[in-house]
Amino acid sequence: FWMSVFNHKVAMSDRKSSQSGVFIANPFLCVIGTIQPKVLGELAAGNRNANGFMERFLFVVPDDQSKVKWSSERKTPSFDIVAAWREIISKLTDIVPATDTNGNIIPENVLFASEAFDRLVKWQNEYTDKCNADESDTQTAIASKLEIYAVRFCLLLAVADWATGAKKKKTIDTATVERSIRLTEYFRVTAAKVQGIIGEDGLTDVQLAVMSELPDKFTTAEGVAIASKNGMPERTFKRFLREKRGVFFSRDSHGTYTKF
Repeated sequence: FWMSVFNHKVAMSDRKSSQSGVFIANPFLCVIGTIQPKVLGELAAGNRNANGFMERFLFVVPDDQSKVKWSSERKTPSFDIVAAWREIISKLTDIVPATDTNGNIIPENVLFASEAFDRLVKWQNEYTDKCNADESDTQTAIASKLEIYAVRFCLLLAVADWATGAKKKKTIDTATVERSIRLTEYFRVTAAKVQGIIGEDGLTDVQLAVMSELPDKFTTAEGVAIASKNGMPERTFKRFLREKRGVFFSRDSHGTYTKF
């Protein structure tokens, strides 16, 4: 159900306890919240980390997660943040869409300017080449959902600009695409971090030992030597390196890697 709603598919509920079914032609659900890193494994339990469920989430992972000390210095914002945010959201939610005689919403198409779409295609192609070169199932799975988000971000940013005083855009321009790409790339990094947190729980003692000894940057030969010292055969290490690429490792060039 959740994965279907992500793709805006019709939602239906036909329970035996109900005399009539429920039909939702245009389902939309927005979920936001917080979660402790140690609980991520439960969210990904079962096959939810293999069927695209986890890749549908956008994770925000602060770089600095150290506990903050209290301060006696009083800091107040220079303007009413809540009121400003309420004004922006109200401007968006107050939009009344056009409807047909049956009450169905008539979509309003917002097209890409030609150079903006070319930039989006170039970005997608570049990362597709990287996924294919790295042969990383994890990176490919993350990329497939982020491509959808990138297009959605373009529309959201264009509408947000209008809600904060800019003129209504008839097309998506290149500047908006660039901002969407920056936002998408942030979520690509955080998605990899989340996969790393989830993946650590499933590592064996030998894999953990190898991971702890691998330097931040290493060659395949160096990795094989470290793995062999810890009782991991060369073939097993290379498979581990390939399967965890995009989670624990990135390939800088042929035969050289960086450990996250």
